[in-house]
Amino acid sequence: MIEPGTKQVASKNNTLSKLLALLLVLSLLLSQINGCTLASGEKVHKYPEIEFIPGQSASDPDNPEQRTVFDIGDELLALICSDYVTYHQLIANPGSFDFPDSFHAPAPGFGEITMDSQEEAYEYFRLLLAELQGFDFQSLSLEEQRTYNYLTYCLESTIALEPYYYLSDPYAPSMGLQINLPITLTTFTFRSKQDIDDYLTLLADLPRFFAEANSLVQDRAEQGLYPNLGSVRDAIDEARFFTTKIPQNLLVTSFEDQLFSDSKPFSDLTFIERLTYQATNRKIVDTMVIPAFQETITLLEEIATKTTDKVTLATQAGGQEYYAASMHDDGFTETPEQAIVVLDEALDVLFTTFAKNPLSLDYDEFSRIAAGSIPSDAAGIIEYFNTRVSEDFPDIGMRPFTVDSASDDEVVKLITAFYLDAPIDDLGQNLIRYYPQNIDSLVDLGTTLAHESFPGHLYQYNYFALQNPQPIEIMLGSTAYAEGYAVYGEYYALRYMGFNDQTSELIYTFELFLRVIQARLDLGINYQGWSLQETAQFLSKWGLESIASSVYSSIAGAPTVFLQYGLAPLEFRAMRSTAQTQLGSSFNLVEFHEVILKDGALPFCFVEQNLTLWLDGQQK
Repeated sequence: MIEPGTKQVASKNNTLSKLLALLLVLSLLLSQINGCTLASGEKVHKYPEIEFIPGQSASDPDNPEQRTVFDIGDELLALICSDYVTYHQLIANPGSFDFPDSFHAPAPGFGEITMDSQEEAYEYFRLLLAELQGFDFQSLSLEEQRTYNYLTYCLESTIALEPYYYLSDPYAPSMGLQINLPITLTTFTFRSKQDIDDYLTLLADLPRFFAEANSLVQDRAEQGLYPNLGSVRDAIDEARFFTTKIPQNLLVTSFEDQLFSDSKPFSDLTFIERLTYQATNRKIVDTMVIPAFQETITLLEEIATKTTDKVTLATQAGGQEYYAASMHDDGFTETPEQAIVVLDEALDVLFTTFAKNPLSLDYDEFSRIAAGSIPSDAAGIIEYFNTRVSEDFPDIGMRPFTVDSASDDEVVKLITAFYLDAPIDDLGQNLIRYYPQNIDSLVDLGTTLAHESFPGHLYQYNYFALQNPQPIEIMLGSTAYAEGYAVYGEYYALRYMGFNDQTSELIYTFELFLRVIQARLDLGINYQGWSLQETAQFLSKWGLESIASSVYSSIAGAPTVFLQYGLAPLEFRAMRSTAQTQLGSSFNLVEFHEVILKDGALPFCFVEQNLTLWLDGQQK
């Protein structure tokens, strides 16, 4: 148990505050692709018909018309880009890509959330997978094999989720549509005047999209499927955030900040055009968007009367199977049972390591140390990390980026920061947004920005994209890898912030310990079906039972999400430890990082294969 006044902890209140803050932090899932899950419900055009003969080899000279693995990748790229939001965010110049002839640029809209669209999508995925399985894997080139592995894993894991369509909550707290859609709109990239018109069309489509999501919620309720009561209340609070009347509404202020700025394409508008756009945007928000949020809130309030705080995924029919399938889809190798063993063992090791460190955990003192090494502003910190990252990771030079802080009007209580993926054909558009209101020290600011920038998401995304992979490989990334790697990279940022090895290990071990606790709670609550009392009993081992009720609903509303921040970084530390043990004095950290980075955000089974091949080569 952590007691106040011990050498390990400056004060119990400080430690509990730190724990609570970390346990409540969730990842913002901005992309339309969750892990390797394809955007199956968001189609705009009819799926093309596929004709093939299973069992043929891609290299069969008697079948010169047979498609290649890369052709199928391009087909899947076109499918993903049939969602307007994904297309606009990740494709800056459509002329850069050889889309299939059947592809047409999508009209502005949020796609579809209907059972019909789901069924059609899954049937299409099965056809693509069958075509891939017709290839002779050994006859493929190494690059084709890599693409094949990407595609088959993602298609198989997506198809495995089909029976559990109704178990997914569209209004999950901190990452559901009530948060995702407004943030997507406030980070919309305006490249041309046409984009302004498209944005307003997209904004006007929000009520229709919410209506489809609300229909899904009602269908779930008819089947007896409900979210946790606390999760529903959190989602209601988040939705109310966007019901503020104009001109204070965030969807008004964020648009007008750009509309009346000197940046292009807005600077090319006449004053009358700006006023016209202003009036149009305000009318859409006032007469369409706010009522849509209010209707959603009314529905969620009704749902709240029918559920309880005892409901978790584990209590729903098929919930455990869905959890296991979601873990695989995220990119994990372990089964839930294996993950429980790994996390329980890690908790004991991490806490023992933390307790044996002779230094005191004093974040005020740590912030004073960091202030002597890093700039005080976010942009300066990121630039500084960019200059230091090549000490431990492959050098990719200075990367362009934009960082902005959310205003008080934009605060979302459980989000500290996010990195918005750059277009795959314009890697200079790297955007990081952080929420200073949710960050309580300079050390937290440093590790948060490192997680999103260097050596975290921005670096990893750019490193892989600069290797010129197939475009579909950039889009299909494992969330377990992405978040686990970013947490793993925070350790190196601590060293860049001026801490010696002993202090860096103290801070990182404590932070990782807290993340492993949240991952174990994720499995306990959402897979094993822990009650609030069982959750408190688990936390009592460290004297933290008093916060059980504060974290229970947040974790119940986000199955497998916390695993990405607790279990996944352990994977990277285990791989590094294995390499150091086998190679001894010949171990090279930069070369190790090159191995785990070179093929992008792969599911862990493929990363481990790459590591094994590298270690065999090094030892020979």
